[in-house]
Amino acid sequence: MRFFPQPPADLIINGVPTARQLSPIFSHLVDCSRGPPCAVDRDNNYLYIATGTPETYALFAAPGSTFPQAHYPNSERPDDVPPYTDDMTRGEEARITATHARDQRIHEEINNMHTALITQGLKFIDLPYQDGYKLWESVNLNRSFRQFMDHFLDKYADTQAEDRQAAEDEMKTFNWNPADGIEVLVKKLEQTRVFFIHIRSPKTDAQLVDYGMIQIKGAGIYTEEIKAWNRRDGTTAGQTKTYNDFLQYFPTATRTADKARSIPASVFGHGLNAVSENEGSITSSIESFAAAQSAHASANAESIRTIAALQQQNQILQQQMAAAQPPTHQINAMAQQQTAQQQAMVQQAMAQQAMMQSQQMNAFTQQQQFLPPQMPQAGSQIRPKSSTYQAIPVPTAPPAVTFIAPDGKGSDGRNYRTYHLNPIYCPTCGCSTYDNHTPAQCPEVNKHPLHNNGATRANPMGGTLKGSHKFVYIPQTPRVNTGYQQSGRGNRRNRAAGRGGRGRGRNQQQQQQYGMTQTGQMNFMAAPPMMNAFNANQFGQYGGAQQWNNNHQWNNGAGM
Repeated sequence: MRFFPQPPADLIINGVPTARQLSPIFSHLVDCSRGPPCAVDRDNNYLYIATGTPETYALFAAPGSTFPQAHYPNSERPDDVPPYTDDMTRGEEARITATHARDQRIHEEINNMHTALITQGLKFIDLPYQDGYKLWESVNLNRSFRQFMDHFLDKYADTQAEDRQAAEDEMKTFNWNPADGIEVLVKKLEQTRVFFIHIRSPKTDAQLVDYGMIQIKGAGIYTEEIKAWNRRDGTTAGQTKTYNDFLQYFPTATRTADKARSIPASVFGHGLNAVSENEGSITSSIESFAAAQSAHASANAESIRTIAALQQQNQILQQQMAAAQPPTHQINAMAQQQTAQQQAMVQQAMAQQAMMQSQQMNAFTQQQQFLPPQMPQAGSQIRPKSSTYQAIPVPTAPPAVTFIAPDGKGSDGRNYRTYHLNPIYCPTCGCSTYDNHTPAQCPEVNKHPLHNNGATRANPMGGTLKGSHKFVYIPQTPRVNTGYQQSGRGNRRNRAAGRGGRGRGRNQQQQQQYGMTQTGQMNFMAAPPMMNAFNANQFGQYGGAQQWNNNHQWNNGAGM
């Protein structure tokens, strides 16, 4: 939907969805619900559909907002005809007509938003678990988006006490670095808050403020800002200490402190070095610094002594190695002799390999015409995974020991045919489409999660690799060749060409080669490839291809 924001790249789930994986997806869908304008709740748009309950709505909505209960999960469906009465004036009828049309539009828009949010959410769920939801939805046609969320949370992401404790510990021990900015801490706090909301165990304001205060104190450089926060009485206007107050006060206070400080916050390091409000005196701080400096000097002196001892040992070892080595000219002679022997062995191995390949190819060529094509077993083909921003090469030949028939079908069971000489890439439909549409013209409703209208084969931008093996251009389907003619009244052995007066010989066959046209034509997207193991001379000799004829043999395309 055009009002939905771009989803983060790491939302796609592979395998069983967990609560940790579902939480950022639901957060993205909450953001999506705020985009399209809504006549029911103009301040928050369709947020009430994404949250589902007044309690959850209040945790995300603008201050002072009220959950539109009368329109959840949908408003009452208006009658098909406006409620006119006989005694109405024309003005009253016009008003009733406009109100009826508005109510119908609102009802349809709410239904559409439930469907749009569900469709967007399913894009990030692995296919087997999408199917499980759709099976449930088939018997729950009036489902809401909140029921979609509950389906996955109840079925796959039920958290235990250990899971919730682990999430709390992760927040408490989060190692925030002030040099990264207060925004990093706020983002972590929000992720934690939203996670506990999604698992139906929301944290209180006091708990969230405690999580943040642990990090602020651990920085060790915001002592005065912490004191000012603690001096708030918690009740007077402007002196409250809610989670929203924390988010408003500390980002401003820490930025102001960083600007006023002569030494940047980045030099103070980071970590949970909790700062006490009753700091020691300046004298004790100086004494601590002096003790640390003394310890550093001692460690530095010990390091210098260790380095000197290691350098002396290194010199001794170098002398011993020099005494044990033979003269340089002997080493060079030995190296040259070894190099010559290795080159001779490599050349001999290459010659033997070439001879074996030649023998294997001759035997294979002789036997291939007696073998049926090898088809892959069902389910053996592995679907390749997307590779973002990596070009998809255009093949110029099929895989080794694979032969292609005139209709584009390969002996490995794959279809290498493409309907267009210059196929256009679509990140959802693949490298070869029937109508050769552009990414912007893609007719699919559920597009690839990384569909981009600027994608090309040279830069697929994470799109699909479907059809990347196709390279044989056939604009229309060739006519099926029967492989023989029936004529004459010969006996059954010679039924293909009888011995009667009308017979024209025995086993007459119409054969079709690459480059020869009957009702269609086969071309290659690139220069004609050297098919499989045939060299350039054999390519010219055999017509450039092999095909499966009606005698159930692979033939070389000439002299059959």
